[in-house]
Amino acid sequence: MGGTLGTVEVRLRPSFTLGTLLAAGHLAAGAALVPLALPVAVKVLVGLAVVASGVASLWRQACLRASDACVRLVVQPDLRILLQTRAGRTIAGTVLPSSLVTPWLTVVQVAPAEGGRLRTAVLFPDSADAESLRALRVVLRWGAAAAASR
Repeated sequence: MGGTLGTVEVRLRPSFTLGTLLAAGHLAAGAALVPLALPVAVKVLVGLAVVASGVASLWRQACLRASDACVRLVVQPDLRILLQTRAGRTIAGTVLPSSLVTPWLTVVQVAPAEGGRLRTAVLFPDSADAESLRALRVVLRWGAAAAASR
């Protein structure tokens, strides 16, 4: 690839695609409880947990409404990254090799520099503008290849 890779900034927006997939997955999990040979009370409790998980996932990941939802990514060619949350907090870290880059889905897994829990950003084509998503995919693929060859 000719040229050098530059820093990429991606401003995230709510994703209808991610919301639909999260809702469908949680509905399927809830429906899977029906035929199980479990007491009704157990089914209800597990069902409530599935509903709570679905609401929390939609709120944070798809709608980007939670205070800790990632709304902006700034990725360096060496795979250092800054995540900005809806509350304005900036988290510095490193993109992990377990991140996934495909034309339709990008999953960015981040190890925060200060430790703590791993952060994950799930991006579909409707998660940001097409050009910044393309640039992000290029940096993640080629930056990872350059890092691996060192």
